[in-house]
Amino acid sequence: MTKLKIGRFAACLTAIGALVFLAGDEYCALASEPIYQGQPESYWVNQLTNKLNSYSLGAISVKLGSNALPVLVKAVKMNSGDNAAIIRTNAAFLLAQNADPRTLVSIANDTCDSQVKLLVLNGLIRNTDPDVVSD
Repeated sequence: MTKLKIGRFAACLTAIGALVFLAGDEYCALASEPIYQGQPESYWVNQLTNKLNSYSLGAISVKLGSNALPVLVKAVKMNSGDNAAIIRTNAAFLLAQNADPRTLVSIANDTCDSQVKLLVLNGLIRNTDPDVVSD
């Protein structure tokens, strides 16, 4: 009877080990993802969908606080997924209102998305920072 219990125990340990091994890559990906305001970065990026209006987009930015810039910059570069274009556009809309001129110029130079480029350049046009406007 003791051998049978040890055999079952060993089989359970082997099964648990296999599950941990198989799920390890996904767990590591989640564990390495930055956490902002108690939520993983992907949570905040996925909040930037077409179901939002400018008020609710602003609320997301406010909830993120000082962490908004890295999340929005990552979102504006998103190229894959069902809502990638919408997420990029919404992120660009928020960045245009709050980001510093260097960030906006960098995004405008790096993007191939004409909507994103239009939004960030519009943010530069409305910016009265001495680095942006000329005498």
